[in-house]
Amino acid sequence: MISTILPKAAALAAMLENTPAAAAGLTAAEWSCLLAEYPQFACDAAWSALNCPVAAPEAGRLLRWPESRGGCWSRLLAKRPEFADRCTGWEDFDAYDWHWLLCEQPEFAGRCDWTLFNDDDEEVQGCLAALLHYQPQLADCLGH
Repeated sequence: MISTILPKAAALAAMLENTPAAAAGLTAAEWSCLLAEYPQFACDAAWSALNCPVAAPEAGRLLRWPESRGGCWSRLLAKRPEFADRCTGWEDFDAYDWHWLLCEQPEFAGRCDWTLFNDDDEEVQGCLAALLHYQPQLADCLGH
């Protein structure tokens, strides 16, 4: 994933340097990618896009991660926790989003809805197992 994020972020940064008005057209996923590597581009347009609720996908289509609001924020905050005060979409984080964020930034454990990990779904349990592998101290949070 890193191999695709960095070139995309660099291309977005170059585009905004050449055409600042293009900021208005960036998606939340593009802002997430860009700000993780180039925090100097943070602006009201970025926060607006990142905090805009994502419409439910069309029938039969799943949102690709990180197209969801929680996914965009978890990717960004894993790299740039200093932007946490700008996030208004904590309730949109799913188990995968929390796994992604908490593996890198366990200090956000207090914000996590740990009941998301109670699901018997194989993917959810895989996220929990991976999270506890990287941050075993978070096992204490599961009972709260």
